[in-house]
Amino acid sequence: MAAILSANSAGWLVSAYPGATALHGLAIDPGARTRVAVQQIGEVVAKTREDAGEAEKLVRDGVAFAPADARLYSVLGTLAQLDAREEEAARLYATALALSPAEQNANLQLAASEAKAQRFGPALGHVDVLLTRWPSQLANAQPVVLAALADAEGTRALVAALGRNRPWRFPLISRLAGARDTAPAAAQLVSAMAAHGAPPTFEEQRSAMNGLLWAQRTVEAYQLFLASLTDEERPLAGFVFDGAFTRRPRARPFDWRANPSPGVEVSFPGGDVGATIRFGDAPVTFFDFQQTLALAPGRYKVSVETSGERLAAPRNINLVLRCGVSLRLLTMAPLPLGDYRRAATEREAVVPAEGCDSQEVAIASGLTAPSWALRLSGTLIVHSIAIELADR
Repeated sequence: MAAILSANSAGWLVSAYPGATALHGLAIDPGARTRVAVQQIGEVVAKTREDAGEAEKLVRDGVAFAPADARLYSVLGTLAQLDAREEEAARLYATALALSPAEQNANLQLAASEAKAQRFGPALGHVDVLLTRWPSQLANAQPVVLAALADAEGTRALVAALGRNRPWRFPLISRLAGARDTAPAAAQLVSAMAAHGAPPTFEEQRSAMNGLLWAQRTVEAYQLFLASLTDEERPLAGFVFDGAFTRRPRARPFDWRANPSPGVEVSFPGGDVGATIRFGDAPVTFFDFQQTLALAPGRYKVSVETSGERLAAPRNINLVLRCGVSLRLLTMAPLPLGDYRRAATEREAVVPAEGCDSQEVAIASGLTAPSWALRLSGTLIVHSIAIELADR
């Protein structure tokens, strides 16, 4: 767990007291003497630890003028903690919390101390109070959360602390998912919530999956996707999820999605109809109806069954399989145009062993620039898209 206290840096107490760049704002007493004393504290703590004694004297002087200010006792606790007076620090933090249960520094330092002793229940109790009142302190509380996730009992305590409606639950998952090094922790937390009676929401699952994909941990993201499926959705899983378009897609990785594009309407009637793509006789650029995949390296056959109704496209409409990050093209096949019923189009492709951990299968237009001379019109019905292992 990253240290909360930074005793060797130039701004040692400032970094130990999140939420303030100096201690100018600690005093609540309007008297001039208090304001001067607190200003002096700010000047002292910006120097080195050698000034700790002077800083402590000034803070204790401040207590005489503002005895009900919890922040002063909290700073005294930090000074005692930096001087290895742990019991005194604990008493001072307790005094600060008695005056103000949500005092930032006392909750944060006690959370760190409890986590270091592997008492994760009390540690996360302090985190809960802190983040419920001060959501901006999430970054400072994150080391305590990561320490809990590294311990089985700590993980259970974290799930219990989050409950179903804690206001910092989704911000925590989103923050963890937003960084490459902590994206696996977001996925771990979401999985633990599902396993310990606090089912994650759709948004929480999606955030964790997106974080893993952004960190290029495709297999882990796909495993989390499979674990998130409902009983009704599980039979639809395969190399392509719901390749027959039997249900309306949900906005998540490894499901179908269509990039918004003027002049195009995508609908999902359900049943055995398929996905219906209507082109409004207008320029269409970068239209992409796609799904992210997690194929292992190997040779595959990609097939699509489509119907057309007065379908016209000057630069073709293509079935595409490409690598997900680099967009390296693996195979492409133009689809039939005009009026027709249930035509099959197939291609083979090789997914390489390197540089293609994720892939995308897509129906895409060949247009790259808008032009009224190059308009798409008519209706394309995509009945199914399938991927299977090709014969060796």
